[in-house]
Amino acid sequence: MKYILYYTNIYGVLVLHYSDDDGKSIRERYSGYSLDEALRRFREKHALKGKHIDIASIDGIGGRK
Repeated sequence: MKYILYYTNIYGVLVLHYSDDDGKSIRERYSGYSLDEALRRFREKHALKGKHIDIASIDGIGGRK
């Protein structure tokens, strides 16, 4: 299973954390980007574009796919 968890830290920076069953884990921060734009950039950068990944807020609000 592949998933991206996201949250906003105390400085207002969006943090994306990707993990999969193979043990791959990536964490990046995005400042000044909307969630949609940050996800697009993250997926393009890490060759995840077009793949099914569960996306959810770390506090459980706003789950997406």
